[in-house]
Amino acid sequence: MGGTGAAGEDEAGRAHRRLAVELNNATWDLLDGGLSERSALAEQERALYGAYASTYHWLQVGTVANHGRGEYLIATVGVTVGRLDVAAAHAARYAELVSSHADAFADWDRAFLAELLARVAARSGAADAESLRSAAVRLASAVVGDEDRRNCLARLEAGPWGAVG
Repeated sequence: MGGTGAAGEDEAGRAHRRLAVELNNATWDLLDGGLSERSALAEQERALYGAYASTYHWLQVGTVANHGRGEYLIATVGVTVGRLDVAAAHAARYAELVSSHADAFADWDRAFLAELLARVAARSGAADAESLRSAAVRLASAVVGDEDRRNCLARLEAGPWGAVG
């Protein structure tokens, strides 16, 4: 997972970075546009493949934080469209990266991780889902930056939270 940053990248590196950002943004547009388990299969696949492709490109030029945030995006798409196996696997990978590289991640990464774990639990019908969500709210409320805190809390307000069914 190399890369020297945007200033030291060659043409291929700049292309990877541009694609990573564009695919990430396009995937979030789908998520924010109402993607759900009831969306057309083609739209669900576009979001999932977009998240995977963005993460692939970050793996070429990004940092461990970019990788982790890509795992978050893949898991978020999975949980949104009801593919809980995908969501759980990538949430676990995000948790592993945050745990193994704590200094590479911000306080808001930990809040997003908690939100994701709570959402996977809620969508799975797990008994501890509500306590996990409460913990996520506490972490999001403690994020230092005002805009980052607002983003974390807004994510907690967004659906879906109900069990897949």
